[in-house]
Amino acid sequence: MAALKERANAAFKGGHYEEALGLYRDAISLACADTQMAQNSFAGSFAERELLAVCHSNSAECLLQMGQWRAAVESSESALQLLPEHAKSRSRKQRALAGEMQSRLKDSVQEAIGSKLEIRCAAYTLSKLLLPSLFDGHSRLQGLYSGGDSPIALVTSSFVDRSCL
Repeated sequence: MAALKERANAAFKGGHYEEALGLYRDAISLACADTQMAQNSFAGSFAERELLAVCHSNSAECLLQMGQWRAAVESSESALQLLPEHAKSRSRKQRALAGEMQSRLKDSVQEAIGSKLEIRCAAYTLSKLLLPSLFDGHSRLQGLYSGGDSPIALVTSSFVDRSCL
């Protein structure tokens, strides 16, 4: 299992996320087959559980890099079931949830623009009600909402008169 993890790490560092994901999943399957346990209820030693949790967590990072938010959440949760205190898994789960939310917001804004719904209402809701509650105490999330393709940028770029923001 450790050898597969090292090969996966090398593939990840080379930017080969799909290959790395496959290798991490192979390592997880191998560990579970060796112990005849479910992937998230491994009852081995702490070192074995930690290695399995790291493989799940690293799988989540591969999925994040590929924009597969829901699968990244699930991989992170599997890691957290093995090691609830694993900080990288918790961080990756939060990033996946934020990415999923950003994707949904972006889709909603694009749908609103495409169907010519009231853009001002969507912008007001996003800027005044939803986003402040998201950012409260989570300054690292603010970066997700900056840039040209963020939901807020999509909404504001649709305005001629930006006075409602």
